[in-house]
Amino acid sequence: MVKRLDNAKVMRLHILATIIDALGGFLFRYDTGIIGSVLVYVTPLFHLTPPEVVILTAGTSLLASIGALAAGPITDKYGRKSLLVADGAMYAVFALLSAIATNSFLLILRRSLVGFAIGYSILEVN
Repeated sequence: MVKRLDNAKVMRLHILATIIDALGGFLFRYDTGIIGSVLVYVTPLFHLTPPEVVILTAGTSLLASIGALAAGPITDKYGRKSLLVADGAMYAVFALLSAIATNSFLLILRRSLVGFAIGYSILEVN
């Protein structure tokens, strides 16, 4: 199976998805560091309660760990290249949806789903 993967043709889309996914580690650390300074603006804007602030802050890390655990079996079943493309799409979609969230539930949910993509890509690329 490894030989077949080595001989498979790599398309531009795969290279782009790999580059996007390789940024997963950077994105995870950046996101973890930046959320603290953004909470000053986000908390009053979305009227977040203290438990919601905790979930908003920790949700990305929690789902990143679940994404890392899920990466192995999912990759074995569907293959690495197709899931790199799907993971890159998840980054883009959930990041944009987080940016246009209209309430605290949507913001927390979408940020957490970005965490799943981060966890998946960290394990997938490494």
